[in-house]
Amino acid sequence: MQAVDADSVLSTGAGASSGSFSLTLPATLTDSDLGSLSDADLDLSSANCAGALKISNQAARTTVVDFKLLTATGSRFAAPIEVQVNVNPDGSGQYTETDTLLIYSDSATQVSGEQQCINNGSTLISTYTINIKAGYNVINQTLVLNSDGSGTTNSTIRFANGKSPLRWAADPASATPLSLKASALSTLTPQIKQLFH
Repeated sequence: MQAVDADSVLSTGAGASSGSFSLTLPATLTDSDLGSLSDADLDLSSANCAGALKISNQAARTTVVDFKLLTATGSRFAAPIEVQVNVNPDGSGQYTETDTLLIYSDSATQVSGEQQCINNGSTLISTYTINIKAGYNVINQTLVLNSDGSGTTNSTIRFANGKSPLRWAADPASATPLSLKASALSTLTPQIKQLFH
């Protein structure tokens, strides 16, 4: 397993066929590894969105740390994820997904605000209540998607400080719903120092 920042490898740890792995993150990251908070996969703004994020410390330099599972046949991204799916006989239902961003910052800042996006009659409301400290920060992204069965969905995403879901998955994007269907996930068991205490 590797912890990566863009194309830079921050740490490499041993993995087992059982799915367990262990690695140690560096205590600090260099300024060349960091960028603007606006690059940290938080802002969902587009032409169809209203609202903006409030960032208390615009000078904060951050990065998102990703994880990559290396196998004999190649590499896949891995991430903490928790999925719940409830589907009714009429096709309506609710999909809830919690996944985690690991954000490193060189200084403290707070992120707050709300965005509302409307696309093809479906609404997505995202809210932010994040306190970022200097160092590593665990930020949970919880998506709740409600479908009326006719193709119209109303969804919310909440970004907030939290703990990582216990379950990790290889190729976590495969769990993202297209029609309220869950995918089979490969489970991983992390032991990452300085990360999920």
